[in-house]
Amino acid sequence: MLVELSRNLFRTERLSFQMLTEDEIIETGQGLKANPKSGLVDQLVKRARLIMIYLQVHPEATQGNARDQVSQNLAHGKIVGQYEDDDDYLLARPKLDG
Repeated sequence: MLVELSRNLFRTERLSFQMLTEDEIIETGQGLKANPKSGLVDQLVKRARLIMIYLQVHPEATQGNARDQVSQNLAHGKIVGQYEDDDDYLLARPKLDG
């Protein structure tokens, strides 16, 4: 999927660069028509967006299941609570005002 994304982005850039010297509306034997490269660029951008959405890493992959995260938060809270009672004044305590 990542290779397909890079191909789409390359094609989009190449077509966009070519369109810098062309008009959006071109004159043909049948009259004025939209530049067909505009449609191709739009289609490639849509494909690239879909692939980017597909490749996003979801929270479960980075943080685990929500029920596991709750137990991790509780364990962290217990450890932090142990050190809040120590008033040795050796290190400045961070303010957790938010």
